Amino acid sequence: MKEHLEQGCKRCSEIVSLWQRVRQSAETEANYRPPSDAVRVAKASFAGSNLTEEQKRPDVLAEMLFDSLLQPLLEGIRSSSNGTRHIVYRADPFSD
Repeated sequence: MKEHLEQGCKRCSEIVSLWQRVRQSAETEANYRPPSDAVRVAKASFAGSNLTEEQKRPDVLAEMLFDSLLQPLLEGIRSSSNGTRHIVYRADPFSD
């Protein structure tokens, strides 16, 4: 392989160059790891917080309690429109 590269194969030289850069990146990866004592302190900080790795989002973020558009009309009234729609939602513990 060394002889092949020395003969000047451009395609193989580019591939070797790519893999050398990958290797150099992997060697410097350890420089980006936080110190183990910092990891220990961070884990201890969150130990009692009841946070789980896979906290599930609720299926429903808010529940519609009232919509003035969906209210039945009184008998004998053709339409009831004052131009304003009123909607009330509840998303525990709040409602608006």
